[in-house]
Amino acid sequence: MFRMSGAPRRRTGPKSPVPPAVACVALGAFAVWGFMTAARSSASFATHSVATAAVIERLRVSAPRPSTTGPSRFDEYADIRYSAHGRHERAEIVIAAGCVGECFPVYRLGETIHIAYDTQNGYVAYPAPHRGSGFDTSGMGALAVVAALFGVSCFVVVLGRLGRQPTARPRSIA
Repeated sequence: MFRMSGAPRRRTGPKSPVPPAVACVALGAFAVWGFMTAARSSASFATHSVATAAVIERLRVSAPRPSTTGPSRFDEYADIRYSAHGRHERAEIVIAAGCVGECFPVYRLGETIHIAYDTQNGYVAYPAPHRGSGFDTSGMGALAVVAALFGVSCFVVVLGRLGRQPTARPRSIA
């Protein structure tokens, strides 16, 4: 066969499994670090937070976020009023995220919801996390889950490369 381009042929043959193995170790280490960070953050919030009731004073929605794969999405926000440690406080929270068409469940003005209030930094969480859970899959936890999945799939690819024997290709006579 005649080649039209003057570019040299790429060498095809067995590739070293070391770079994918390094990537597997790096993703695994990131996943472990992410799980530990998320668990520590969640545990810290749980130890310093106080569960309390809040009243919805105002509801509003964000501007729609256009999507190329489906309908646009929006978030619903609530201005709330609550009492914590004898003080009356106000906060703005995301009450529903990623809504399409209408947010479910439907919230109303004056409705009472349960929140967690961090006494150290004033952070408000809705819905109030359960005390026994110790791990929250938002933020760093979700990123660690993704890293763990990629790390496992990378490990499977490395194992596949180690077991594969190089095959000889017949050379064409030109």
